[in-house]
Amino acid sequence: MLSPSASASTEPSPTPSPPRPYIRVLGYPYGIAISPDGGHAYIPTGRAGALVVIDTHTKQRSARIWTSGVDVGISPDGRRAYTTVQAASYANEWEPRPGWVRVIDTATNTEIGHVSVGVNPVGLAVAPDGRRVYVANSGSDSPTASR
Repeated sequence: MLSPSASASTEPSPTPSPPRPYIRVLGYPYGIAISPDGGHAYIPTGRAGALVVIDTHTKQRSARIWTSGVDVGISPDGRRAYTTVQAASYANEWEPRPGWVRVIDTATNTEIGHVSVGVNPVGLAVAPDGRRVYVANSGSDSPTASR
């Protein structure tokens, strides 16, 4: 508490910045990748089973691709998105099963293929030339390089 003899500050109080807009994607977003042109953000939502595409100019969801991805990467030319998918065994949750990488055509936002990788793929990186995708597989303690 200020004493009656305390002088008040003459400096203006800082103006709070306005709240930042946010976009609800639901389903526990795990990562994010931005297209090379900056026009789209790709967000895997593992529990919701979707790769959500956000138009960064309008700040609106432009697509929802049904795939339960954990990590995501974009090719240098922006034509492909790659997302890691962990496989689950419904008979025994602790039984290790290989996962895969889904390949998404970003022009149509549809899956155009997939590649098998190791157990529990969690990290993904696209080579600078776009010719390989590297995946970290936590369940098999190994990396995978795909063509």
